[in-house]
Amino acid sequence: MRKILFSIGLIIAAFSFLASPSRASEGTAELTSTKGQAMRCDAYSMLMENYEYQISLNCRDLIYPPKPDAFSYILWATPTQNDKPLNIGELGVGKGNFKTKTAFSKLFVTIESDVRTKAPEGEIVMEGTIQGIPFLDKAGEVSQPESEKVTPSPTSTPARTTSSARNILGKILGTGAIILGLVLVVVIVVYFLSRRRIR
Repeated sequence: MRKILFSIGLIIAAFSFLASPSRASEGTAELTSTKGQAMRCDAYSMLMENYEYQISLNCRDLIYPPKPDAFSYILWATPTQNDKPLNIGELGVGKGNFKTKTAFSKLFVTIESDVRTKAPEGEIVMEGTIQGIPFLDKAGEVSQPESEKVTPSPTSTPARTTSSARNILGKILGTGAIILGLVLVVVIVVYFLSRRRIR
């Protein structure tokens, strides 16, 4: 019995450790020059259904080539789990879509001579922090101009649940069912393995 409880505890700890802090990586970032130059980028990041972050980037006033010996602007992300920068990709002409499975909280751009570099070696020319989108972060609140605000009156019909609330509830229940199913499978396997050893 102790083994079963220990196994369940390990599984729960593993799932809580593996849960990604997706909120930190969803939102917008304004990457501004660290050198006081006009170059700047606007980034949008969202967690897609396949659990990858889609980052769309739009830059202005980039200088090409950035340096005589370095030809590429490289986008980097600072992961939320550690400080080891992640090479997201080359900016190209200043527009692009990038994907990563790693949750992050900050984006920055360096000038590099090798686009495949695993660690930033060039100088950081732009940086910005991911900010949540206030409009999307407000659960159930709808902003209306002051002139259009209506005073609510009681009704006898129950309020409908919004589709976004249903989606969130469905995801929570779906994830809970998967976790419960996995725990149940592990308990059954551990039970049968421990019974074989007793005989």
